Amino acid sequence: MLLQGGTGIPHLKWFGIEADYNVMVIDLLGPILEDLFNYCNRKLSLKMLLMLAIS
Repeated sequence: MLLQGGTGIPHLKWFGIEADYNVMVIDLLGPILEDLFNYCNRKLSLKMLLMLAIS
């Protein structure tokens, strides 16, 4: 947990096993990609795609 809470690192809320699934609950760091896609009128430029890929 050394990096927890640092810039760009989500805070771990909980992890464990539920039924047959491994579960990890973390903070949401920003808007989801669909929100960004909708904000851009459902069109992303090549520059935006490359910026997302790099990040």
